[in-house]
Amino acid sequence: MSKHTPGPWKWWTSNSFRRLSGPDGKDGGVLCPTVSKSDGHPDLIVSKANMELIEAAPDLLEALEGALGWLNNGLAREHYDKAVAAIAKAKGES
Repeated sequence: MSKHTPGPWKWWTSNSFRRLSGPDGKDGGVLCPTVSKSDGHPDLIVSKANMELIEAAPDLLEALEGALGWLNNGLAREHYDKAVAAIAKAKGES
């Protein structure tokens, strides 16, 4: 099984197409739009592992929000701060 592209991921716009790139800087290295040469219908270039991670994002956010109370017990303060920052980023609040 292949692994997902490591983060951080960043959205870019190129030729009016949005692309999601990883830390390697490759334009669309995570997710890239394309148009089929044969029928002209749009499609995406994305690995199965990245598709699975993107699909799981809402569940991951919900689980992380549920874990905040446990993480804020003083022993895991560093993880709590990272979780709060990740939740804010996921909600577009950072």
